[in-house]
Amino acid sequence: MKKQLFFSICMILALTILSACSSSAEGNDEKLVKLGVSSADGPVWDLLVEKAKSEGINLEIIELVDWQLPNDALVNGEIDINAFQHLAFLSQYNVQRDANLVPIGSSFVGPKGLYSEKYNEISEIPNGASVAISNDPANMGLDLSLLESAGLIELKDGVGIFGTTEDVTNNPKKLEINAMNAQQTPRALEDVALSAIYNSIAGRAGIDPNNVLYENDPLSIEGLPYVNVFAVRAEDVENETYKKVATLIQDPEIKEAYKKDTAGQGEVVDVSVKDLKQTLERLMNE
Repeated sequence: MKKQLFFSICMILALTILSACSSSAEGNDEKLVKLGVSSADGPVWDLLVEKAKSEGINLEIIELVDWQLPNDALVNGEIDINAFQHLAFLSQYNVQRDANLVPIGSSFVGPKGLYSEKYNEISEIPNGASVAISNDPANMGLDLSLLESAGLIELKDGVGIFGTTEDVTNNPKKLEINAMNAQQTPRALEDVALSAIYNSIAGRAGIDPNNVLYENDPLSIEGLPYVNVFAVRAEDVENETYKKVATLIQDPEIKEAYKKDTAGQGEVVDVSVKDLKQTLERLMNE
């Protein structure tokens, strides 16, 4: 009887210890956050890791170079949040992949411009010149609108922000428009007459943003679809730890570091989550 009682007490103690360890591990897991980005270069993400640590959050930065991978990884649960895309890109991903990723905070914004190493003015672009633009729907539409605003092409009326090369109705200079991965347009600059590049990326790539021939205004109402965001799976939209990570980007030190890193061409913006969600929903229905 005593042996049976002793055995029962030991079993209870063992189960209690295992339960405590499990709870502790779960508690640690709740504070471990994997953030997917397309580029870990620059000081911003290291600073964010430091700020998160001071809040008791172990933030791990996962670099996923291809622009489709951070969303795929998020959908598959391989990461918890990502921060690499604007709302227009996110909307197209959700529609095309039947996904339900949502923004929980804004991050960066910056103008996108038309650059050239061969010409100093848009008017100098010759007939038959080669132009590099992005091949994903969201950025292709933006690049084509830049070409139209610069007076180089005309697009179909009412085309919206997701225009394609099929929507070009007038191309008086007979430009050769080459669509490629958005990350390749800075590298293509030496081979083309004109290339559409985000100014913030240009600065990092060693291209002088002051040499831009034409650029958009990202802080206009029309620029809201191009605000970059922190995105999560829909079921995690109220996760306080993830929301905290998103708000930490607004730290003054991080803001200053990002502006410096992008040669003054990018900035951290604070757009309400309500406005981000409404914009995403509108874009998904276009």
